[in-house]
Amino acid sequence: MGLYNIDEGVIDLPGTWSDQSINVLGRPAPDGSNFGLVVTRFLLQDGQTLESFADKHLEDHAQTLRGFEALGRRSSVVGKLPAVEAKIRWLNDTHAMFHYLAFVSYYARIVVLTASSYAKNAADCEALMTRVLASARFRER
Repeated sequence: MGLYNIDEGVIDLPGTWSDQSINVLGRPAPDGSNFGLVVTRFLLQDGQTLESFADKHLEDHAQTLRGFEALGRRSSVVGKLPAVEAKIRWLNDTHAMFHYLAFVSYYARIVVLTASSYAKNAADCEALMTRVLASARFRER
């Protein structure tokens, strides 16, 4: 892999590595709860496309998240790369939750950005994610 950048610096990784890192960011919501942004990375399997990856990811959520409800989905472009955006709602033990997901095709991988909040803060969460996606820039290899 060679040089690998992290927020705090750079390290040299000998041999072949696959980036499976997860970034978790948070900021306060106006009601004192939290907005979250999680960035995850996945390798595409043989023959898998951006659309089929998003389908599978959302199907898995539908099976595991209580009260799962798909609120919308669309093809888009994020940082000049093909993307699929989806919005969902589900129930945790105490609150209705909102997630705005962006599946971004990045070479042979998918970068998933997931913004989350309580469902009552969905409009503010959506506005934050719209701003984040508009600012996204991806490195060329």
